[in-house]
Amino acid sequence: MFRTLLAAGLIVAVAAPASAAGLDHSTNRSARQQARIAAGVQSGQITPRENAWLQRGQSRVANTQARAAADGVVTNGERAHLQAMQNRQSRHIWRARHNPYSG
Repeated sequence: MFRTLLAAGLIVAVAAPASAAGLDHSTNRSARQQARIAAGVQSGQITPRENAWLQRGQSRVANTQARAAADGVVTNGERAHLQAMQNRQSRHIWRARHNPYSG
């Protein structure tokens, strides 16, 4: 009985950081993208309207991250979906900073 509990505890201890590691990367990426938005606003490359639109996109990513982590396990499918959302958001940030309509 003790060995079974010990083995179960070790499995949980090893699996939890592995699933959290994928989410940590996504969280770090969100922070970097938020910094890119802030730099664009400060330099005048991003207009207030573009900023509001980009912030809504960041909120959608954050909400999806929270839902993915709610059950304690981020599946490969959830991780892929988050990465696709982050990629799309990154393109939006780049386009907002490089379009001819602002700064």
